[in-house]
Amino acid sequence: MSESESAVYDVAVIGGGVVGCAVLRELSRYDLKLLLVERESDLAEGISKGNSGVIHAGFNVPAGSLKAKTNVAGLGLIYALAAELGVPHKKTGKLVVALEDEGRSRLEELMAEGEKSGVPGLEIVDAAAIGRLEPLARGRWALHSPQTGIISPYEFTYALAESAWRNGATVMLEAPVGAVGFVGGLFRLSTPKGTFAARRVVNSAGLFSDEVARLAGSGDFQILPYRGEYLITDKDCGLGLAMPVYPVPPRDDPGLGIHVTPTLEGHIILGPSAEPVGDKRDLASTREVAARLKAEAARLMPGLARVSFIHSYTGIRPKLVDPGGFGDFVVAESVVRPGWIDIVGIESPGLT
Repeated sequence: MSESESAVYDVAVIGGGVVGCAVLRELSRYDLKLLLVERESDLAEGISKGNSGVIHAGFNVPAGSLKAKTNVAGLGLIYALAAELGVPHKKTGKLVVALEDEGRSRLEELMAEGEKSGVPGLEIVDAAAIGRLEPLARGRWALHSPQTGIISPYEFTYALAESAWRNGATVMLEAPVGAVGFVGGLFRLSTPKGTFAARRVVNSAGLFSDEVARLAGSGDFQILPYRGEYLITDKDCGLGLAMPVYPVPPRDDPGLGIHVTPTLEGHIILGPSAEPVGDKRDLASTREVAARLKAEAARLMPGLARVSFIHSYTGIRPKLVDPGGFGDFVVAESVVRPGWIDIVGIESPGLT
């Protein structure tokens, strides 16, 4: 579609991932002229496509953080929203499993933190309950989260964008923002499809949100890309997994550990790993990591040791801190550029 340079939008959203499309849909409920620009040839081509598809409950992050607050609030909204939009999803529950007694104290910490944040229904269960809840899993103790679920992240993204489009929003693909100007009280976004003027801008550019913020002189964020590799079983592998199964999260790891997650189509996903990479587009899959995924997943679920895998894929996390630290979500209006809002460092719970 072509757009006139003279058109002025009330809000322009940069980034067609799940967060950008959710912002666009929410804004489209109001009488506003809206534009979303996405650098790739389709929506959900960045972080969202590499998401595990887990609807998180919000107990894995510190209470009081923006990440915890938005996760728990999102948990209360996402199931009804997915149903309204016709997006495939399922409330499955989830187990965080400790293989030895020593892991129980860490589970108690997670439960306490989740309860502070208002996560409903958390309980610590023993080996017998683990077997009843998920017969494929093994462990001494587990934290059971009954509100956790799974969803198709890319179908969710498409549905949000389509809803916004039906409400009158414009969605433009293959339109990376190369420069940002500010003239006459308007932001001017330069893209290969033209220059677009907007009264306000929401920067939800995912892995590139730090670079887009710098174009506007908004902030000195730095995204640290962490590659996560996955393996996928055949639907007919002979194992039927009912719910996501996670290990006790390591304190010194940038992720939540290698976990096992069912898909809505009946596959089982192993992963992700978490390795820093220098290139935000480095989506390589490696033999070494594949071997580690299999070995670690088999500790939680011994049956996985005998199945074959039909595919691998990779996603990139947009971390704001080095391993061992905590990087909260950033959702903030620029101090130097009022009307410009940065949404930065949105890792996997951002889907929820």
